[in-house]
Amino acid sequence: MTERFSDRQGYRPSAVPITVREDAPPSLREAIPMLAKKAGMRPSVMREVICHVLLKQPDPSNWGDSYIRDEVFSLIGEAQWYKVYEPVPE
Repeated sequence: MTERFSDRQGYRPSAVPITVREDAPPSLREAIPMLAKKAGMRPSVMREVICHVLLKQPDPSNWGDSYIRDEVFSLIGEAQWYKVYEPVPE
């Protein structure tokens, strides 16, 4: 595998001061389902995991992937910030 351009050229992000300590910004909340999809996780599995962490019942009226995907974004968008960082229980 070839080395990434930024690694070859020695580019690193500059240090950014921490401005938020207790929050889960929208960009993070949106990235989680996107990364799960990229990892091959179906919307129904994402919903199952998120509902398990949040102790919520999945909406039984959502049956199609697009509806379930919307539910996933809604659930993670409305979750308390600290729940976004909870590990997935086994």
